[in-house]
Amino acid sequence: MPLTRWLRSHGSTAQPEFTLTAVLLGLAIGCLICFTNLSLGLQSGWISMMSIQSALIGFLVSRMLPTPLTPQEIIVVQTTAVATGTMPLAAGFVGILPALGLLSVERDGTPPIHLTWLSAVGWSCGVAFFGVFLSPPIRKQVIIEEELKFPSGTATAQLISVLHNLPPPNTNGIIMGFPTTVSMNLGMFVGWAILSPISKLSGWAPGPVGDMTNGARGWILWTSLGIMCADSFVSLLPVGFDYVAELITKRGKDHDGEDTSGSHEVETEDRLVPMSWVLSGLAISILVGTILVWVVFGHEGIKPWATILGFILGGMLSIFGVRALGETDLNPVSGLGKISQLVFAWVQPGNIVANIIAGGVTEAGAQQAGDLMQDLKTGHLLHASPRAQFYGQLIGSSVSILVTTTAFTLYNRAYVIPGPSFPAPTAYVWLSLARLLRA
Repeated sequence: MPLTRWLRSHGSTAQPEFTLTAVLLGLAIGCLICFTNLSLGLQSGWISMMSIQSALIGFLVSRMLPTPLTPQEIIVVQTTAVATGTMPLAAGFVGILPALGLLSVERDGTPPIHLTWLSAVGWSCGVAFFGVFLSPPIRKQVIIEEELKFPSGTATAQLISVLHNLPPPNTNGIIMGFPTTVSMNLGMFVGWAILSPISKLSGWAPGPVGDMTNGARGWILWTSLGIMCADSFVSLLPVGFDYVAELITKRGKDHDGEDTSGSHEVETEDRLVPMSWVLSGLAISILVGTILVWVVFGHEGIKPWATILGFILGGMLSIFGVRALGETDLNPVSGLGKISQLVFAWVQPGNIVANIIAGGVTEAGAQQAGDLMQDLKTGHLLHASPRAQFYGQLIGSSVSILVTTTAFTLYNRAYVIPGPSFPAPTAYVWLSLARLLRA
């Protein structure tokens, strides 16, 4: 029996979804993930959505409650947790802000920028919601129309189905394809087993291997940066062409009288996010975000019109990032940010601060839209309300602004960032490209 029919026959659509218990549990799990991701991101440059872990912890905790949570409530739990836990990357705490702290008057013409707690809250508020409002319209295209896999979201749906004894969704739950894992391992081998010794023996990187300035680690960074930019450009070109071709094809079918809109949508209007909310939310988030970025960094940092352009560019590139995530389970947010840096090297030449900030705005939108799309895929497979998930995303992102900023401030007081304990490798990537484009 198909899962949707099973859920309806068992009255699951009338069961609780967006409840106080689910939201509070999601926030608690998300705060734990937030601290974990901030530490992991500052050490390695990577963070994890941890949607599967969030769903599993939520289920285990709910078993101890008088009334266990329904599958749809668990989806709200993990959606809220993911929105809370991924803010360290979305707001640039693991890359953008450390990069601004590495600026120097001698090399960059501007002193280091260290945001206060209040300024960091303002910056986070400026970029925290744009990606959330991007999610609903992109969901219709990539989940309903194109039915992309989104492996992590599908795997989470599989887990929740098993935990609640539901018929599993009829889809593959493979997390990452073989070509992707081979590429990552080959890159690691070539970089550290071949290029690192060559750079050391040739005198190109005479310092300690782990040094980001004079060591092999910093030398490999420049090599990988060139590869990332080239790969991002080459890989996004066919995606862009395919997307334009699909739009043209769809428009042609519309002219022929075929109804191509919402043909696979299984949710009623009262469970979807109204388009009026999306449009007003996007407008408000761009307006408020532009004002907050201007207040935090000043007119010399990045001009308001440039910030607006960054949001627009972020929205366009988010579509490509989401499609890549849906097909490969990898969201190339770093590469998308680099593309934004390349654009702003032409738009605001010589302004290294604007270059980094604009890349951060683009990365925030693409990362949030992508990660939240995994949750929406889970909800689609288990017939959860997209509107309930949307509420959870907004609440999680709002709370995480304070949590992430406070955690970053505490880390900054206890450690030097970047430093031995938290090298923040992505900060050097952002700054190195900005310096290269400024030269």
